[in-house]
Amino acid sequence: MTPEFREKLQSKLASYQMWVEVSRPKSWRLVQYCGVELIGAFEVAHDQIESQITGLLCEGFFVDWALNGSQAFLRVYEFDGPEPPWESVFPERHLADVEAILKEAGFGNTNA
Repeated sequence: MTPEFREKLQSKLASYQMWVEVSRPKSWRLVQYCGVELIGAFEVAHDQIESQITGLLCEGFFVDWALNGSQAFLRVYEFDGPEPPWESVFPERHLADVEAILKEAGFGNTNA
């Protein structure tokens, strides 16, 4: 890990620690995107958030967080993908109608 990356990582974790002290979420969801597609969403224990942030940043993902009610969300997306708006992250929706795109591209019925 380069000194520059280590500094960025430490800064991101410090931002998270300050935010979580004030926000005090009751639960966490990690929502991950690959391009416009939602590829996964799951609960994360409070004591696992920092290690998730660290691991994802080290793998090259963008990671951010926000509160929706009493639940916090980790938004994870790839460096070359669009930044998912929170309005799509909270309800855990794709950024585009993936089924319609595949159908239009000639892949027919993708439910079969």
